[in-house]
Amino acid sequence: MTHAAHVEQATRYWVEKVVVGENFCPFAKREVLAKSIAYVVVDTPRIDEQIALLVNECERVLATPSIATSLFIIAPNGASERANSYDINSFDDFLFLVEQAEWAMQRRDYAGTLQLATFHPDYCFAGEENDSPANYTNRSPYPILHILREESLDRALKTFSAPEQIPERNIAHAHALGTAFFQRALQRALEGNEDDT
Repeated sequence: MTHAAHVEQATRYWVEKVVVGENFCPFAKREVLAKSIAYVVVDTPRIDEQIALLVNECERVLATPSIATSLFIIAPNGASERANSYDINSFDDFLFLVEQAEWAMQRRDYAGTLQLATFHPDYCFAGEENDSPANYTNRSPYPILHILREESLDRALKTFSAPEQIPERNIAHAHALGTAFFQRALQRALEGNEDDT
């Protein structure tokens, strides 16, 4: 299996077992069943190239109605990640990438059409301790920029009772599951183990 294929497989496992399996996103199951989620693995360590590829993926999503949403996954490249002092494995550097990505999308007038959700192996919400289970609602096997169609998101939210309570419900559920649950799930994803036990 190639490195890119492994990264995609690990991400699919995480989506199916954690995001959908634990219902952290009440809209994701429909898209998984419909096979309308695009998985794009990017292996360049350069931030400018990552941004250019992200813009290309945004254009592809807009041009392809069968793609409901796209997971833009950045694969780690070991020591080469530290080129030009940028390391995608660092959550702080990832936040810089997110800023650059949002700026690039604003320049192309994607506001109101596309938006980003973000995930990272070391995701940490402001005010949360690093080992808080709440952080695992946004922790993934690899760094991800999730491209969402705003129209589809708005339509899905209208079908959900009390959508404003989703974040609080997710945090409460994450605490109920506990940190160890998420650590095991992420480890299984990285190891390519699809055993649910």
